[in-house]
Amino acid sequence: MIVGSVNANSEAVMRLEVRGSEKQGQSITAVVDTGFNGSLTLSPAQTESLGLT
Repeated sequence: MIVGSVNANSEAVMRLEVRGSEKQGQSITAVVDTGFNGSLTLSPAQTESLGLT
């Protein structure tokens, strides 16, 4: 089961654990997109801290 909540902007959000190239994890809050196409977009700062390209 996926657990989420609604933020102050009335957006559905959920916490995700994203793992980097060295298997280090980072917990992020993601906005649920009803048109989800299978891709996840991270900020440049998040990809850099995780060692991703």
